[in-house]
Amino acid sequence: MAAGIGSRLSPLTDSTAKCLVGVSVIPILERLIRSLNAYGFSRLVIVVGHEAAAIQDYLGDHSGDMEISYVANPLYKTTNNIYSLWLARKVIDEPFLLVESDLVFDESLLEEMLEPDRIAISKQLPWMNGTTVTLDGEGRVSAFCLGALSRADAEHFKTVNIYSLSRSTWRAACERLDRHIAAGETGDYYESVFAEMVADRSLALAPVFFPADRWYEIDTLADLDAAELVFPRYSRAMSGTKAASRHRRGGRASRDSAPQVRAARELEYGALASEHGGYWRHGFVDHAYLYNLYFPPESLFEQLGSQIHELVLNYPVAQDVLAGLVGDYIGQPAERIAVGNGAAELIKVVSGQLAGRLIVPVPSFNEYVNAAPAKHFVEFALETPTFQLDVDKFAGEAIACNADFAVVVTPNNPTSLLVPKADLLRLLDSLDGHDCVLIVDESFIDFAEGGARASLEAEVAQYPNLAILKSMSKVYGICGLRIGYLVTANEALVQRVRDGLPIWNLNGFAEAFLRLAPLYRQEFAASCDQVRADRDVFYQELSGIPGLVVYRPEANFIFCRLPDDAPSGPEVTRRLFVEENIYIKHCQDKTMPESSRYVRIASRTRRENRALVDALQRVIGPQEAR
Repeated sequence: MAAGIGSRLSPLTDSTAKCLVGVSVIPILERLIRSLNAYGFSRLVIVVGHEAAAIQDYLGDHSGDMEISYVANPLYKTTNNIYSLWLARKVIDEPFLLVESDLVFDESLLEEMLEPDRIAISKQLPWMNGTTVTLDGEGRVSAFCLGALSRADAEHFKTVNIYSLSRSTWRAACERLDRHIAAGETGDYYESVFAEMVADRSLALAPVFFPADRWYEIDTLADLDAAELVFPRYSRAMSGTKAASRHRRGGRASRDSAPQVRAARELEYGALASEHGGYWRHGFVDHAYLYNLYFPPESLFEQLGSQIHELVLNYPVAQDVLAGLVGDYIGQPAERIAVGNGAAELIKVVSGQLAGRLIVPVPSFNEYVNAAPAKHFVEFALETPTFQLDVDKFAGEAIACNADFAVVVTPNNPTSLLVPKADLLRLLDSLDGHDCVLIVDESFIDFAEGGARASLEAEVAQYPNLAILKSMSKVYGICGLRIGYLVTANEALVQRVRDGLPIWNLNGFAEAFLRLAPLYRQEFAASCDQVRADRDVFYQELSGIPGLVVYRPEANFIFCRLPDDAPSGPEVTRRLFVEENIYIKHCQDKTMPESSRYVRIASRTRRENRALVDALQRVIGPQEAR
């Protein structure tokens, strides 16, 4: 059954059939076809409607030894699956399996469904909705519960939407389908027919239990995300096996799955481009987001897990206590600190609420400018090709434009370049007396050579016009906990920032992490050492790619200019994802000359870094090799 529009999966289904949406790359329909072939099915009838031509083009008229035919539902926009099933009555007159095309499941579960008059059911879990059934004392289906009758309790079981029907059952069902359609009930579900037959005992369905963690019905984007956790990504190693080949008979015998897999990857890449997180659900190698892979240690997770009931059930502490926890950790008085739900929340307050005129060197972290109202910011262009900050020119421009906040990110994002500490102190002196606060974003400072010694945190007491902003999420590898802080001796500024924050802006897990972090200083320092060591090897390996300009990094990522004859940054990013299952960050959205020629690549483990180097060489290799 594949006629529906699948509107709840928009935008993925705006221009493709729901059954062709990929779950971990493999289209749902492809998974179903593989399962049917595995059990020797000889014929497949597909009821099509929305994007019917795409489905027919995808499958052709054979898959392995299975013949494929199509039944068109021209009224798919205004009818439901009862009408689609009714349309198939003239082409089926044998025992068959009825399957909805939005299901993914463990192939082995079909084995018990091969006997006639069976129904796949599952334990009802909180996120499931739709038709349920109850069972009698002999374990057979006693009633279908549709609509308001459906229940989420131990007595009700969710229908999986897979049925095995005998020839006699199907003939009896067709008579009832005729009556429903003649009565104009084309908007119903075919389960209403099965419900009638079970109620009058003309149908006895034996249940086959599908474990809830081995199947998924894909109705929404959230369903798709969850299903990809259960059903792992397509393995590149399978691409040459029979499991990945189709259409070995008929007019499409030479075609295999590669074009369809690529098309699914392209769709996934297009959807991913609009996301700002949740990458772990997709299963690719993430060289885009910037975090410490070696922290926290497992024992810290265990301690958080041991408190899960208290952390979920109780309110967390508010700003004063949070500031004290951060202050204890970094050796600063609490009154100098504002704690944010990630650095992004603090940036939103500073740029969006406090700054009358903000000046930022570019390229840099976009959020400072994105959070500022129009005409409230000035972009100071870093000189190419070095991208080094001339602090004297920057100070002059800040004073000339009457900026009340100046921002320097060091190491900078995306360039991974450090502004020397002596230069920053000179910048502070230059801005002194001009009512301009220097925000130094040190979110990656722990990865720089010398680590925390490169920080200006120890100098805040000497410079009232200095504020340090830091994302703990990145260097501590806790992006999901969202912790950032601002520290300054300007207590009036601290209060203004705190006034812009909610009362409870951090959750209990973030609070618990701040309480536990002091116990793991040694492990954190070791993790930063490991990040630096891996990054330095990565830098050397990338530097070996002909024509690639690689900037020496101070953070846990590397800034590169692509060779002139290589594809653009967006194209390289797309091809790495589609062809290599690797995601990097192109810099086309950065304010800089020739932005499309630059990419930013996060350092991961040495093995993953080496694989990235090899993949990048394949993508940007000599023109004649492409």
